[in-house]
Amino acid sequence: SVGVGRFLLYMTMNKNNILSQIQRIEDQISTLSDREYNPDISPSEQRELSKRKKKLNKTKRKLKRRLEIKQ
Repeated sequence: SVGVGRFLLYMTMNKNNILSQIQRIEDQISTLSDREYNPDISPSEQRELSKRKKKLNKTKRKLKRRLEIKQ
């Protein structure tokens, strides 16, 4: 039964870790969105920001899926 307790503790810590990763990604996406609407950036910079946001959103979806599996 000690093993079960450790397992539950691990799952809780892992869940919290995933949630904090999701929060950090959302903060990054928000920052990129703000920068994206700056009229002074070039079209190539805009494409780069869009690409980074897309990648972050994909990572966020994967983390959310992992969170659903853990519950």
